[in-house]
Amino acid sequence: MIFLKSRDEIEIMRLMGATEMAVRAPFWLYAAAEGLAGGALALALLWGTWAGASRMLARHPHPVIALLWARFLEWPLAGLLPVLGCVAGFVGSLLSLSRRT
Repeated sequence: MIFLKSRDEIEIMRLMGATEMAVRAPFWLYAAAEGLAGGALALALLWGTWAGASRMLARHPHPVIALLWARFLEWPLAGLLPVLGCVAGFVGSLLSLSRRT
């Protein structure tokens, strides 16, 4: 199987008569999906770290940290993290593709 570079893919799409939107859309979608996955992974790691630290504090309370320790993010706010990752990926793709033109 032959793996094409992005430049080759773009060149082939343009030779076949694809519009600029058709050429750029796959890159935008891929970047948005990658950002969404990264945001979801970050949220999972954040929750895992918080849960582990909470269990450790429950077993061995620290007088100062126990005063400052809080609960995990509210779920609407936590759900915003993957969305922000999606937006960041999309905007990054927009910026990088606008430079190439």
